[in-house]
Amino acid sequence: MSGPLRMAHPPKARYARGRLALVGGLAAGAALVMSPLAASAATHHPKTIVELAESENGTLGTILTTSAGLTVYTFTADSPNKSTCFGACAKVWEPVTIPKGDKLKSPKGVKGIGTIARGKQQLQLTFDKKPLYRFSGDTTAGMVTGQAVENAWFAVVIKALATPTAAPTPTPTPTPAANTPVATSHGTSSSGGGSTSSGGSSPAPSSPPATSPPVTSPPVTSPPVTTPPVVNDPTPPASPSPPSSPSPPSGGGGVAF
Repeated sequence: MSGPLRMAHPPKARYARGRLALVGGLAAGAALVMSPLAASAATHHPKTIVELAESENGTLGTILTTSAGLTVYTFTADSPNKSTCFGACAKVWEPVTIPKGDKLKSPKGVKGIGTIARGKQQLQLTFDKKPLYRFSGDTTAGMVTGQAVENAWFAVVIKALATPTAAPTPTPTPTPAANTPVATSHGTSSSGGGSTSSGGSSPAPSSPPATSPPVTSPPVTSPPVTTPPVVNDPTPPASPSPPSSPSPPSGGGGVAF
C-alpha cells in the first residue's frame, strides 16, 4: 500500500462532537441575551441614599445638614418647589442633589423633605418646598458662614435654641428695728373727703422727747493761800537805835538872825 494511512472516525464520535458544539452555541447565545437585561436591571435599581442629617449648632440650635455634616441653606428668592439659582449662583451655592432613580431616606423625625427636577439626570432636595443648597464657604462640618448672607440665605433650623429666662431678683424684706412696734392697718375707705379705718389700727407710739444732759458748771476753785516759808537766819536782827534829843539853843535863849 502506498500513501499515509488514514483512520476513519466512528459515527458515534462525530455525533457527540456535534452535540457539544450545539450546546456551547446555545449557552453563548443565552449569555448574550441575558447580559443587556442584567445591565438594565442594575442601572434602574433604586438605591437608598442618606443625604440629609441633623446637627447641633451652639448658635442656631438643631440644623439640617448633609450626611457629611455640611450645613444646608434656603434662598428667599426661590418660589415653592422652584429654584432660581443657576450659573454663577450655583457655583457659590451648590444645589443639594441626588441622581434620578435613587431613593432618599430622611432623617428620623424630620418631615417635609422632598425633591424637584434639576436637569435631566438630577433631583434637587427640598425642605417645606424650599430648594436646598450648600455654601462654598463652609469647608468643614459644622460651619455656618453662609447664615444671613445678603439677608437672603439662611440655614434650615429644625429646632431653635430655647432662650433662657432670667430668674427674678428677690426683693429683700425690711427688718423692723429693735423695740419699735409695727403698726398694722386693715384698710382705709374714703367717703366724702373723710377716712374711716375698718378693723381698727394701732396708733404708732410717740417717741419720747429728746432729753439733753443738764448743764453743769465746774465748781469755783480759789487758789490756795501760800505762806512764805520761814527762813532760819542765824544773824539776829539789829536793835533799833534810840531817838536823838534836840540840842539846847546857845546864847542865852536869844533868837539868832
